[in-house]
Amino acid sequence: MPTMILYGYEESEAQTLTQQLEILLDTEIAALSASGMENATVNEIILKRPDKVFLSHPFKVLVFVDFEEEDIEKTVYNFPKDVTRPIFCGLTPDNIQWPFGYLLEHLLEEYRQWQKKKSN
Repeated sequence: MPTMILYGYEESEAQTLTQQLEILLDTEIAALSASGMENATVNEIILKRPDKVFLSHPFKVLVFVDFEEEDIEKTVYNFPKDVTRPIFCGLTPDNIQWPFGYLLEHLLEEYRQWQKKKSN
């Protein structure tokens, strides 16, 4: 089953996002929260499936787990307009072993570099 690891979304927004993506992709999607799991590896979050503690944060992330390429593309290009757009992340053999906090730092740095290039 496709799974999203979400960070930065409060519970109601995470539920809205999950419901809308299930309609868009016509499949059931599991949503895991990485809130408070910054020291756990991405793989540990996937395996442990932590309690759903969704905490709002200005920096929002959606990590795709077991999504088909076409569903990732469909999600990115048709992301619900009434949900805050996150930084999207796919799993790699490397980042699945990283602590989630390290992944966040990495994504933030990439985002800052992209914003800088975009403004030039």
